[in-house]
This record gives sequence, C-alpha cells and structure tokens, in this order.
Amino acid sequence: MQQPRRIVIVGGGTAGWMAAAAFGRFLTPHYEVTLVESDAIGTVGVGEATIPQIQLFNNALGINEPDFIKATAGSFKLGIVFDGWWRPGHRYIHAFGTVGRGQGLIGFHHYWLRYRQNGGAHDFWRYSANAQAAFANRFGLGVPDAGVAIPYAFHFDASLYAAYLRRYAEARGVQRIEGRIDAVSRHGETGDILNLSLEGGRTVAGDLFVDCSGFRSLLLGEALGVGFDDWSNWLPCDRALAVPCASAEPFTPTPRRAFARPAGSGAFRCSTAPATAMSIAARWYPMTKRRTPCSPISMARRSPSRGRCGLRQASAAKCGAATVWRSGWRAASWSRWSRPASI
Repeated sequence: MQQPRRIVIVGGGTAGWMAAAAFGRFLTPHYEVTLVESDAIGTVGVGEATIPQIQLFNNALGINEPDFIKATAGSFKLGIVFDGWWRPGHRYIHAFGTVGRGQGLIGFHHYWLRYRQNGGAHDFWRYSANAQAAFANRFGLGVPDAGVAIPYAFHFDASLYAAYLRRYAEARGVQRIEGRIDAVSRHGETGDILNLSLEGGRTVAGDLFVDCSGFRSLLLGEALGVGFDDWSNWLPCDRALAVPCASAEPFTPTPRRAFARPAGSGAFRCSTAPATAMSIAARWYPMTKRRTPCSPISMARRSPSRGRCGLRQASAAKCGAATVWRSGWRAASWSRWSRPASI
C-alpha cells in the first residue's frame, strides 16, 4: 500500500490555518497534513482588513457566512477610507467594485474625464455604488432589484479567524503539533528539507513543507537561503503597534461605516475600514466589539516614541509591544531542489 504524502505547514496564524483549511478541504486521503506551531510564539493579533477576494476563499471552503461573521467579531466592508494621506483634512475613499459603466471598448473613466474637461464637476466616486452606499450609511446582502451588485469584504479579528479555520481544518483531518522548531535538517546531496527538529527531541518529517512562519521565514529564508527584496525605500513604515481601543457605539452615519437592517434579520455592521495618517504613523481602526485591537503603523526610523505618543493620544489606550518588519518580499515564493518526486 502506498504511503500517504506528508505535507508539513510551519507556523499557524491566519496564513498557516488558511493553508491547512484549504489542504483539508481539497486534498484526498492520500495526503497527510500536519501544522507545527508554538503557543509561546505570539501573533500580531490585530484586525484583518480584507478585500472582496476573501469571499472566494471562504466560499471554496463552504463556510457559512453568518457563522463566520459571528465567530470572528467581523463586520462587512465596502472599501477603505484614507483620512489625511494627501493633506490634513483631505479624505479619499477607495470603494470596492466598479465605477460607472463603460461603452464597448471605452472605459467609463474616459467619459468622466471628457465630462470634467467640458465643465462637469461631479466627483468620480459619485458613480460608485459602494461609495454611495457608504456615504448614505446603507448596506444590504444580495443583488438589489436595480441589478447593481455591492461587492464587499470583511474586517475581522485575525486571531479569531485563525481559530475558526483551525477548528475547520482539524475537523477534516489536519493534525496540529505544538512545539518550537530548533533545527531544520536538509538532504546532504539535493538540499531538500527532510525534517524539523522540535524542542524535546521530536522530529517531524515531510515531503512538502509550507513556510507560514511570518517575518522570520524559517524555511524559505533561513534554511533555503532565498533572498529578500527590500522595499523600505518606497514603503518606509516598518512596525505595527497593537492598541486596545473601544469601537464606536453605535456606529455613526459617516463614510467610514455603514449600517443596515436587512428584512427579517438582525443588524449587520459594515465599515469602510478607515486608515488615518498622522505625522509619522498611520492609524487603522478597530472592529465591531467594544474592546478590540487597533493596528497602527509607525515609521520607526524617524521616531518610535513619537509614534507611540500620537497613537496613545488618538486611542486613549496603552500601546503594546511593537511588531517590527522590513517591507518587501522574498525573491522567490517557491524553492524546490533537484528531487524528481512530486506530490
């Protein structure tokens, strides 16, 4: 009898448990999926601001949306509002979905530009259903009678989403191993990763390893030596401060948040996930519960203490420890050596 192929995921959090859930949902019993993580290694634990494509993933898993929203303290999201990013007092909304309706091969924005050149003064986002829904403080599920779809995403607690997907994955056979990784063993000739050595002497072997270890990049970066393309010159923000802060109660009618009561249901909360610029930081707003994490971004190269001060003043709360990173990505997201066997 053929032995099952072994897939080992390194790291939990949102990325690790999304991978585990997808493997558990789509792979046949000929695969054995294991996730290795340590409770001693914390996560950032902030609000996850998604885009509408998250629905494709959740739908592929067959996740029940109301259950998912309830389990993750989530809200529906129509777009992102940027306060003060261009200049103080200026507000820009990046709404999801299409803007206007083109004609044939000519996009709508061409017509809008010609209209403005001829004296028209309507704002571009006036032609966005999502932007107008947000400005009007409205939201509803499904396609309305007018046939204009309102695409949406979610804003939810990342830790709760990871826990939700963990329950989903484990119910489909994914095994979780608790432990810190001490060493990564590789084949002497091919360079393939053979196994992981955990604290206490346990060894976890596999045929395919998926690196979800976050900024550390334990496998792809440290073990396999895949280089890192540093984008710090273009994206200078380099750390996040998780701040507990009270959410607005009730949600007020602003472009930042929308509120609706679909017929026959309870109240849905919806936001446009505002991101507010400060002198050396950006403040990301919380989810729907009273005490939820705020995920601000601080430009530490200039003054970490000033960033903390500004965030404390903005949220009236104590900042937690900073999570530091370098903006950029690995030079390759897939590193495979010479072994011909595939899975």
